[in-house]
Amino acid sequence: MDKVICPNCGASIYENEPACPFCGFINMEGAEDKFMRDVQKKEEELTQIPQLQKQDLKKSMSKSSKIIIITVLIAATILAVLFGLHYAFEAMLFSEDNYDAKTEMLWERENYPVLDKMYEERDWEGLLKFEEELYEINDKEGTNHTIYNWEHSDFLYAYRRFENVKYYVSILDSGESLSKFQAENIVYYCMWFHYRMYVNDYQTFTEEEVAMVDEYREYTDEVFYNRLKFTDIEADELYGKAEEYHSIDAKTCYSYARKIRKRFE
Repeated sequence: MDKVICPNCGASIYENEPACPFCGFINMEGAEDKFMRDVQKKEEELTQIPQLQKQDLKKSMSKSSKIIIITVLIAATILAVLFGLHYAFEAMLFSEDNYDAKTEMLWERENYPVLDKMYEERDWEGLLKFEEELYEINDKEGTNHTIYNWEHSDFLYAYRRFENVKYYVSILDSGESLSKFQAENIVYYCMWFHYRMYVNDYQTFTEEEVAMVDEYREYTDEVFYNRLKFTDIEADELYGKAEEYHSIDAKTCYSYARKIRKRFE
């Protein structure tokens, strides 16, 4: 007996089965074949009953046959419409995804060489400015371009945190107070540098980048102990609460920073 593939679930079924035993999808050829076999069986049974009963039974079968055929046709039509809508929706969805992926790939091919050139020239400020302007362009044009796939994006992430710490210190040096957001971040960033999470969090740093960020760590450690007035014991206790899967939970650091904020204002 030959087999066919169910168009609904992809299962292999016998061609004479009226419906897929796995998903219930109607197999038109199998359903029609079963219907004809049932009719033939009933006709054979008719020869064994009186003529009058035979006529009544034929009428009943004729009505039943029409109902079955109409039901099968209606079900087949509904299924065809549903599958049509399903595949049309999938085609539209994947078409949009493919378009977005292609657009992003073309954008990266055009802009990543620009980032590479700035990186080679050690133009860290230029890289930060590029990223800031990119956010503005995305907001203005409704795009979603990122530099996350750029090979040095994690290093830029660390450099941005280092620059933020220096900026927060300049605010304190001017005699002003940090905002809640700034106070939370300076504690979190100093913790992040102190425990060298740029080594634990990411695996994409080159040896040269790790060496550069270790130099940033010397500055942030000075801030950590002198400006924020942390002790080794206090830092280790906070780390014990915030450490999570070889990373530091920012929210835990933020909560602690709010408690000690007045200490370094």
